[in-house]
Amino acid sequence: RALTFRYAAPEQIEGKPITTATDVYALGLVLYELLTGASARRSDKPGGTNTAALAEQAALNTEILRPSRGPFTDAVALTRGKISMQELKSILLGDIDTILLKALAREPARRYPTVSEFAADLRAWLERRPITARAPSIAYQIKMFISRQRVAVGFASAIAVVLILAGAYSRAQRAEATAQRVRAEEVQIFMANILSEAEPEGVKGEAALTAKGLLDAGVARAREDYAEKPLVRGEMLAELARVYLRIGEAETTTILFKEAIALIKQRAPQDEPSLHTASAHLGGQLMHNGERDPAVAMLNSVLTGCTRVTAACFGAKGNAHFYLADDPGVGDSERLTHARNAMLMFDKSFGPKSSNMSMALITSANLERLAGNFAAATVQLSRAAANFSTRRASAQERYLLGTTQAKLAFDKGDYSSASNSIERMLTAISAQQQPEYWLYLHVFAINVANYQGLDGRAFAHAAAMRSSARDSRTAIYFAYGVLHEARALALRGEYVFAEKSLEEASKIFLAANVAKHSQYWLDLARFRAEVNARRGNLELAKDQLSTALAALRADHPGELMAQVHTLDVLGAVSLAMGDAIAAKAHHEAEITLLNARLAADHPLRLRAALQFERAQAMISPSENQQRKVAEIAQQLRALVPAESLYLPVLGPSARANPGTPKLILIF
Repeated sequence: RALTFRYAAPEQIEGKPITTATDVYALGLVLYELLTGASARRSDKPGGTNTAALAEQAALNTEILRPSRGPFTDAVALTRGKISMQELKSILLGDIDTILLKALAREPARRYPTVSEFAADLRAWLERRPITARAPSIAYQIKMFISRQRVAVGFASAIAVVLILAGAYSRAQRAEATAQRVRAEEVQIFMANILSEAEPEGVKGEAALTAKGLLDAGVARAREDYAEKPLVRGEMLAELARVYLRIGEAETTTILFKEAIALIKQRAPQDEPSLHTASAHLGGQLMHNGERDPAVAMLNSVLTGCTRVTAACFGAKGNAHFYLADDPGVGDSERLTHARNAMLMFDKSFGPKSSNMSMALITSANLERLAGNFAAATVQLSRAAANFSTRRASAQERYLLGTTQAKLAFDKGDYSSASNSIERMLTAISAQQQPEYWLYLHVFAINVANYQGLDGRAFAHAAAMRSSARDSRTAIYFAYGVLHEARALALRGEYVFAEKSLEEASKIFLAANVAKHSQYWLDLARFRAEVNARRGNLELAKDQLSTALAALRADHPGELMAQVHTLDVLGAVSLAMGDAIAAKAHHEAEITLLNARLAADHPLRLRAALQFERAQAMISPSENQQRKVAEIAQQLRALVPAESLYLPVLGPSARANPGTPKLILIF
């Protein structure tokens, strides 16, 4: 960062946000030196030749001496107005000490909040009026009223220099604020005239042609009518790019944001909020496009570069954090930190009930859910839902809220509530207008139906999924739907068709160039092993599961639930093969992973406990052990629907009979 070390404030050297209090500090240093002939920071070198290390030491570790206690000489005093050293100290003693110590406070919050307030106190001192930096006691005000002390001409001139600087600074601030307001009004009027009908809710694809036509006309007009105003043109194009983003025009969005940023950079300072707002949205679009490295670099530049303490800068940094919360290159913990920071920034910029805040709440809730923090996720979703009760939510907001609520219910083991949430959302959206949402919800519904053992419902959603429109963007969603369909077919005993579905999913992964060591292929391997286990190919299933588990632990250690399901099937297969000791070890490992995440009465905890006790009953047969198995099976029976395919296996067959233990796979 570029700065003049001799007049740098502590927060500049520490890389913290720059505010108007930073400028107050710099002017305070100038005035201190003009009045005393010495730097306020005693370790500063004369002539402004400080190195970075010396500047940091001086700014951060040196106590500011009161000006009246400075190391004066008679020679210095004479240059300040032909006065003696004692007279100079007498003039500085009192209000000037107070004013300068306030301006040079270590913490920005303790300084004058604006240059104008600093200048006002200096003028008050020159005119022998009370200053705001000192408590207005009666004795103090009387003293100021009767004081007639002469101010040396040279001394008053030093203060006049700082007042001139302060006045110039304030005028520049006002001019900049006025220019920003004029530009903002110009952009708003332009957008209102061009785009009043350009953003129909949830419109994509062919239905968006009218909206896109209006946007295209707006871009052409912005480029033509504002050719001589590059800064305004840049801000207009940035606004248009945001609307293109909302109707799914990713390529045009990227082009316009890049053009807008280049134009704003031509005329605006590096900390211009509109520059960083456009950069944040471009970074988000690049992240969505899969261009992670340039996206992360751009988003981090917003966090460090937008230094103004304004709502616009808070908003830009909030957007940067929001997009970084979707960074696939970092862990869930780091992403959650970004989501929480986004909420803090949006609260300062757009307010607690804004659309931005609602989206950040939903994103944070989803990450809290993934971390197993279900209580925190529930609170944040409740806040988001409450926000929607005060204003009309967009289709995207409603979809994200609903899906996150369904995912949370699913993770908590409330499969019925998850299913109901999905059904409600499917009645509220259109397969034509929101094809991606429509497809994802049906895929999710197949998975939930499998957990409930409801094959009819699973097949109904699979049929709807297959009838929906899809493209390269939704290929992976569709592949997972086919995998869940294969599970449903195997659960019903239709193994040949299940194998065909697995092959179909494999072809989709190949066509999408999915990396061989990715989670997708491991999921396919797990599904295939489960199908083999259900059809009786236990040895093959065991080998496939052992290979998948080793790969998960080595390459995807954070995928805990994938490990849980692999361990459960592997343990069930081991027990069915007569190896109760291996089965018990697998289910112990499964229980260890689940205990830190799920409540004791969660279906998956009960499933693991059932399998563990069945293995224990094989190792140490007893009536008491069989009672434990029966009690847990009864608890599970109470959690599944009456028409579930899991009910028969949770009856007497759940007992672990020595010799011919039954394969039990549920959820």
